[in-house]
Amino acid sequence: YGLTLDGVWLPNTDYSDPRVRETLKAEMAAIVEEFAGTPGVLMWLLGNENNYGLYWKSSEIEDLPEAKQGDARATFLYSLFGEVADLIHSLDDNHPVSMANGDLGFLEVIKKECPNIDVFGTNVYRGASSGDLFERVDKELGRPLMYTEFGADAFNAKNGREDQVAQAQYLRSLWQEIYEQSHGKGRVGNAIGGMIFQWSDGWWKYKQDINLDKHDTTASWSNKAYLSDWVEGQNNMNEEWFGIAAKGKPNVDGIYAVYPRASYYLLQEAFTLDPYASDTSIEKIRLHFGRLGPRSYDDTESKLMELGWARVSKLRVDFDTFTTGGRQLNVPERAETRFDHTESFYFGVEVKPFAGVRAEVVVNALGNVAQNPINEIFYENRGIPVGIVDVSGEVRDLTGFNRFQVYEASFDWDSKHFLLESFFRGEGHYHWGYEGDFFGLYPEVHQQYDIDIYNANVPLGVVFSGKGKVDGLKVAYGPELWWGANPTVMAKYYRIFGDFKFAVMHQEDIAQQTPGIASSVIPQPKARKSSLYFGYSAKRVTLELGGITSRSNFIGDPYQTARQADGPTYLDSGYYIRNNNVNFADTLGAKGKFTLNAAPFFWYVQGGYRGLVSDGGADQTTTITGWSLKESGQGNHWAVSTGLGYYVGKFMLGPNVLVQRPLEGPLPFIPDLFDADTGTYYPGVNGRNQLDDPFWVRSNRETYGFELLIGFDPTPATPLYAWDNLEREDATFSAALDFVYKILPTAQDSAVAINQDLILFAFATSAPARNLWDISLRTVTNFTYKMRLVNWIYVGQGQANGDSPRTVTRFGTYGWYKYGTFNINYHLKFNDWGPYDYYRDFNLTFPLQVMLDLSYAVEPPGMYAPASTRFGVRGSFRNLDKFSGRFLIDPLNPGRNGREWEIKTYVQFVY
Repeated sequence: YGLTLDGVWLPNTDYSDPRVRETLKAEMAAIVEEFAGTPGVLMWLLGNENNYGLYWKSSEIEDLPEAKQGDARATFLYSLFGEVADLIHSLDDNHPVSMANGDLGFLEVIKKECPNIDVFGTNVYRGASSGDLFERVDKELGRPLMYTEFGADAFNAKNGREDQVAQAQYLRSLWQEIYEQSHGKGRVGNAIGGMIFQWSDGWWKYKQDINLDKHDTTASWSNKAYLSDWVEGQNNMNEEWFGIAAKGKPNVDGIYAVYPRASYYLLQEAFTLDPYASDTSIEKIRLHFGRLGPRSYDDTESKLMELGWARVSKLRVDFDTFTTGGRQLNVPERAETRFDHTESFYFGVEVKPFAGVRAEVVVNALGNVAQNPINEIFYENRGIPVGIVDVSGEVRDLTGFNRFQVYEASFDWDSKHFLLESFFRGEGHYHWGYEGDFFGLYPEVHQQYDIDIYNANVPLGVVFSGKGKVDGLKVAYGPELWWGANPTVMAKYYRIFGDFKFAVMHQEDIAQQTPGIASSVIPQPKARKSSLYFGYSAKRVTLELGGITSRSNFIGDPYQTARQADGPTYLDSGYYIRNNNVNFADTLGAKGKFTLNAAPFFWYVQGGYRGLVSDGGADQTTTITGWSLKESGQGNHWAVSTGLGYYVGKFMLGPNVLVQRPLEGPLPFIPDLFDADTGTYYPGVNGRNQLDDPFWVRSNRETYGFELLIGFDPTPATPLYAWDNLEREDATFSAALDFVYKILPTAQDSAVAINQDLILFAFATSAPARNLWDISLRTVTNFTYKMRLVNWIYVGQGQANGDSPRTVTRFGTYGWYKYGTFNINYHLKFNDWGPYDYYRDFNLTFPLQVMLDLSYAVEPPGMYAPASTRFGVRGSFRNLDKFSGRFLIDPLNPGRNGREWEIKTYVQFVY
C-alpha cells in the first residue's frame, strides 16, 4: 500500500482521488512497457490484499452511513483494478492479468468492476482445506483460480516451539486439494496452482523495521483454522516462521544460508506427480499424497539445531597499534615519537531455553592497553596500569585491574500476557514519544559509541509491556534507564479509541544518581513527575493536548530572582535580588499541538507553558520533517513554535519559527564584596545551576529562532529524516540543507562540568548573550549498488558550555564512502572543538583537525555496525594554538602552532 504523490509518500492510498488513480495507471503502463517482452514473465499480478487496506478518509466516504463506507471504498479500489486490467490488455496481449486479493473479500464488487481479469488470484489462510473457495470463484466469477499466497507457519504458539510436522501436514493437504481441483479431475476444475508463503522465514515480518536480526516468536494474529496450536482468545499465527526453509547467517555477499524444513522434502516428492498427465486421476492423486509423510532428514535437523537454544552470539577480536608524536605539547612525552598497542576481545553467548525466552551475555577481555592515543578517553583505557607508592616510597605500576568486564547483557521474555525486556548496555531502547509520552519523560538511548568511549554502564533496567487485557501498560524500572538517569520507576498506560488517544504516565525517582565523567549527562536532581495526554485525529488534522506536574518534591525550596532597577541596588549591580520559594503552581505545565496534513502542504503550530520546576525531556519525535529547532524540555518557560512543509516535485521547503522565553531569567554574575571599613562581607551572586538550585536557565533561554530546511528526496518512501536513512536511502542522490538562526538576547545560568581531578563543579556564570547561526548540508549519493558516499558540510557559530566569552566560528566536512567492501571514513575540521565534552565546556578548539581512515572488509559493513571483519589504517592530525588544551608556547617562536599526530593500524575479526 502507499504511493508517492506530489513528492509526498502516502502510506494509505485513497483510491477515490483522481490524481492517485492516474498516477497508479501511469506507473503500471511504464512497468508493462518495460517488461512485456521479458522471457519468464508469466502474468501481470495487481496489488496485494488491497481490500485489507481500505482505511483512507474522504468526504465522499464519510458522508455515507458507516455500514456502507467499506463497500464504497471497495468500489473505488476494484474499478481501478478493472481500468488497469484493460490498460494492460491494450499494451500486452500475450500475458494474462490477475490480482492478489485477500481471500474472497468483495467478490460481488470484483465481478462488477473487473470483468476482464483473466485469472482470480487470492491470498488464503483457511487451514488444511480452503472449503468452498473453488466453488464460489467458479460460480460467481467463472475464472481460473490461483493461490497468490497460502501455507502454514512452522511454529507452535501453544507449545512455544518449532513444529515442522504440522506445517508439512497442512501443506500436504492443501496441495492435494489443488491437484484434485485442477482441470479434468471430476471436481470444480478451476485450480491452476499457487505460490507458497513462503520460501524462507521472513525475519522482518513482525514490526517490519526493528529487530531485523532476531527471529521473533510473537504470534501476531489468531486463526481458528489452524487447530494444531489454536487456543481461544490467543494469537497463534507466527509471521516470521512461514518459510519451508529456515534462515541461517548471511555470507560475504549478504546471501543467507537456508536450511530446508520437512515441508520442503515433502513437496519435493509431491511435485513429481504431473497434474495434467493423461493417467493422473483423482484416485491416483489421493494415493500419491497418501504415501507422503512429514520427514525431517538428519542433515536438516542437525543444521536447525545450530539455530537452536544455545549459540555463540558474538566473537570479536581487535588488534590495534598506535604510533604518535607532536611538538609544543604540555606533556613532554607526548611530543616524542611513541609506539604502543591494544588487544581487546569480546565473547558472547545467547541461549533460548524456552519459547519466547532469550538471554545473552557478552564479555570483554583486554590484553595490552596502549597509553599513547591522542584521544585519551576510550573503552579499553580502564586497563591502563595504575601507579601506586610502595612501602619504600617507589611508584610501581600495577596491571591486571579491570581486565575482564561484562560488555553487554540482555534478557527477554515474550509471553502471551506480556513482554519483559531487560538490558545492560547493548542496543539501547526507543523512546515513548509516539505512544503518549507527550513531555519526553522516557528518552531514546542509542549511543553505543559514546557509551563505550566513557565506559558507562548504561542503559541498565527492565521494561514490562502488557498484552491482552493489560495492553497499553508499560512499566520501566532500573538503576539508570538512560545515560544520566536517576534510579527510577515509571509507568505509562496508553490506549487508542477510534480517532482518540489517551495516556497517563508517572515517574518516581528512587535516589540521586552518582555522576559519571561526561558533563553532558550529569544526572538531574531527584524528582517526581506525572503527565496526561489526549490526542484526536480526523481526516487531515491532528490535535494533541497534555498536562504535566513535575518536581513536586521541590515545593518549599528557596530560589533567587533578579530584577533590573534604577537607583540603589544590591552591591550597586543594577539588580534587585529577591528570595522566593517554589510553590505548587511552579510544578505545573501544559502543551498543545495542532497538525494539518493537506499534502503537499503540511503545517503545525504548538504552544506550551512550563512552571519554574516543571521539567520534562527533549522532544524526540518528528513533526512533518527533520527540524532541529525545537522547544526546550526544561521547565521555567513559555514557547510558541510553528512550521510548514511544502513539497514541490522532489523538493521540500520547510520554514520553522520558535519563540521561547523563561518565566524567570538567568541570574547576573555579581562579585563578592568585603567592606574593610565595617568588616562586613556581602556574598555575591552566581548563575543558578543544577547542583544547588531547583531550576536554572540553559536550553530554555530566551530564543527567537528561525530555521529553513530544504530537502531533495526523489524516493520519499525511504524518508530523508528517518534515523536509519543513511543505511536505507535508495535514491541516486538526496540532500538536506538546514539553516538555523537564533536571536539570543540574554545569557544563561551556569553550566556544570567536571574538572581535571574529576570533581563536579558549577561555573560562576555563562557565555554572554550572542546571536548564533548554523548551516549544514547532508548528501547521500548512490553511484551504484555497491558504491555510496554519505557526506556532511557544516559552518556556523557556537558558544562554550562554560563561561568563556569567546564565540567560535567553525566549519568543516566529514563523511563515509564505501565501494563494495572498501571503506573510507574522514573528517576535515577548522577551528572546532575536540571530541569530548570538556572541549566545549572549557572552549578548547583546534585550528585544524584531519582524519582519514582506509579499511578493507570481508563483507560490506553497515553504516551503524560497530565493527566488522576488516583491516585498516587511520591517520589523525591536528594543529594546536593558545585555545587548545595541550598547547605549549615556544618562547623562541611564539607565533608557531603546535601539533600532534597519530597513525593507527587495526585488524578486526567479528563473528
